[in-house]
Amino acid sequence: MVSQELKAESDAYTRAIKYDFIFKSLALGKALVAAKHGLYLVDNHQECNIASKSLVATGEYCEGELETLTSLNLENKALIEICSNIGEITVPLAKYFKGNNCKIFAYEFIENSYYLLCANLALNGVENVTAYREGAICPAKNNYISKRGINNSGKFNLSNHRDEFSGSLESSFDYQFNEIDKPYKIGLIKIGLSDDVFRVLMSVKHFMNLDRPYLYINNPVPKNSPALLSYVKSMNYKLYWDMPFIITEDNYFGAMLDMSTPRLIGVNILGVPLEMVPTLHPKLKGLAEVDDLNWHPLSGLYSEGMGI
Repeated sequence: MVSQELKAESDAYTRAIKYDFIFKSLALGKALVAAKHGLYLVDNHQECNIASKSLVATGEYCEGELETLTSLNLENKALIEICSNIGEITVPLAKYFKGNNCKIFAYEFIENSYYLLCANLALNGVENVTAYREGAICPAKNNYISKRGINNSGKFNLSNHRDEFSGSLESSFDYQFNEIDKPYKIGLIKIGLSDDVFRVLMSVKHFMNLDRPYLYINNPVPKNSPALLSYVKSMNYKLYWDMPFIITEDNYFGAMLDMSTPRLIGVNILGVPLEMVPTLHPKLKGLAEVDDLNWHPLSGLYSEGMGI
């Protein structure tokens, strides 16, 4: 049994690693932001992604997406988030569903984003999220997934790393998802990738049949959309478009927006198992149904392959 003194020393060491990383990072193009849903360590340079830019400028990111996801019934369920980025959605979701006995399994492959994700979970005291450094195809290994550094309960631990490559995309995802703590059933699979979404869906087909989770899928690439929509619909799902603004006019920091220029939107699909449509929250029934599998909101507006 671990003594209280040793545990306190270990906790202090973990905190020291965490804050040492934060203070060093602040001098390396990063910022600590007191945002709407808590503290965020973010990238703060010209090439940083839209989530970091939005948090720095407005203190929030894609509130409409959060409104959709928090309207789902996920009590006593597991939430799978593939491509969690720095935790801009993960953190508020974890806080919202904490009282519902909901466990989140967050997957992020990019090293910098993964470390920021773990730091942001720790900064906000999030304990119902397990973060994995994986969830994307590793270019150097073709169809293999890199598994590196599981950090449980938001604890930020730079020394807890393991490297291995295991099986194909399908078997790797199955292997990890089978590690989900019982008695959790998967209530939501959220996929934030722009590419390879179809392959990820194929890898979780077993869970779509077994647990019948909600699906929330990033779908910004017009050329990939018809096959994606057709596949999900064939699994007896009803599909809805969800296209929230990334930044809103009434944002947390009260930042003024240039209303003369187009604003970025998220292009997502909410998939609801047909048997669960009657119990769907009324506000979600107001979303636009997917009635034409070949239509896409960005067709003709962006160059082929460009996502948001």
